[in-house]
Amino acid sequence: MPNVSERLLTPADSVNLARMRGVDRRALARSGLVLWQERVVRWARDPRVRVVLATAPRGGGKTLVCGRLAREFLTAGGSLHERRGRALIAASSKPQAGLVLDALRREVGDAGDDWKWTGEKVAGDGGAEIRIIGSDARRAQGLGHERLVVCDEPAAWQPGTGPKLWEAILGSTGKRPDRTIVLCGTRHPATRPHWWLDLLDRPLRSSWRKVVVEARDPGRWIDVLRANRYAAATPDGEMAATLKREFLEARDDPGLARVFAEVRCNVLAEPPGLRVLDERELARVVERRPPRVDSEAAEGVVGLDMGSNRSFSAAAVLWPALKRLDVRVVAPRDAEDVPAGALRSRGSVPAVDEVLPDVGGVVVADQHRSAEVEAAAAGRGLPVRFRPAWRHNDVGEEVAALRQLLLDDGWALGDGAGLFEAAVAAAEIKPDGSWVKRGADDALRAAMIAARHLVRTTSRTPATFVSLPHRIGVAIEDLGR
Repeated sequence: MPNVSERLLTPADSVNLARMRGVDRRALARSGLVLWQERVVRWARDPRVRVVLATAPRGGGKTLVCGRLAREFLTAGGSLHERRGRALIAASSKPQAGLVLDALRREVGDAGDDWKWTGEKVAGDGGAEIRIIGSDARRAQGLGHERLVVCDEPAAWQPGTGPKLWEAILGSTGKRPDRTIVLCGTRHPATRPHWWLDLLDRPLRSSWRKVVVEARDPGRWIDVLRANRYAAATPDGEMAATLKREFLEARDDPGLARVFAEVRCNVLAEPPGLRVLDERELARVVERRPPRVDSEAAEGVVGLDMGSNRSFSAAAVLWPALKRLDVRVVAPRDAEDVPAGALRSRGSVPAVDEVLPDVGGVVVADQHRSAEVEAAAAGRGLPVRFRPAWRHNDVGEEVAALRQLLLDDGWALGDGAGLFEAAVAAAEIKPDGSWVKRGADDALRAAMIAARHLVRTTSRTPATFVSLPHRIGVAIEDLGR
């Protein structure tokens, strides 16, 4: 009876896997490395190559490559050895640096008994020395004379000092023109924008080389094995068995599928967007009946999101005394796919007078088209408050303020409820609240601007975004299907 691994493969996949294993097992017998690892080491030896970029899944043998490079440098007769030379290994953390040292010890075996091993340095044959540091730019003092620099797991380097350390390494190359720099790591846990991902994506210079090991389809077992060639080629089969178990678990559990794709397949999935309101929360708000507006007695807070270049514009009116939210969307005259309930402008760009409702209160807007907003508000005798310039997490504060009004304070939707629902469905934000995905979200943006102003002026403590990722249920895409 075929085992699970065989049942997951088509006959053609089985043939391809046999060929791949044959190539890698011959490489293992020859050098102890599989083909992609051999390529990295060969490039590091090439005097024409200055930088080598290598990315592979977790457990794919990257630390083994770092250990092999260190052995080649410290051992007399090694292809990278330099008498009294200096080298540097920059790891993401001290534990990760310890793994590199363990890999080096396994590589050299008894030959390293006479070497001097300390926590941060290893002195090998002929006075060659390797210094091991964490990803802290403050440890980069004295850089410049290293023949070899190995950067291990750059995606996990400290966010603040990691990029500065890389700049210091690259910037000091002029002191040692024959230096070789090898960066080896997974894409995970980096998120864009990230200097490591930018390096992998940009066109290579003539003296740079790159190898990318990844699974094209994390849901296909043969692709997973291709991305984990070291595990697939190891004769004892333990690593492949562990990989197979994780693959089957991820295939049946969407929550694990994303993690498996990033960690074991080296496929960097974008973080799932968060809804300002999930479906259940929005349904609770929609079913509330709004009170009628008495235009003579009520004053509102009007949020404006003015568009340009043939884009939509929107206004949202918050009625604090009534706990009611109204929205208005104005589309350019020649716009297509105008949602039901939206108005059409007289021109290609909606004017502020067309968007601004005829109500009393205060107008709150961002800095866009500020002169026009001021003029229109002044014509109606309304004060204007402009939203401060964008800062990190500002969007998160706006989202939290709107959620506070709609969910905690029991506000209801009035005019333009359908437009607001469509805007909520279109908009997504990153988990840290620092970005709003642009789409048909104009009504939502106007409501968020107004909500932030209202909460800030009526509450002692502004709304915060800290708890939002834990309050919203996010369906993680099943990458295994």
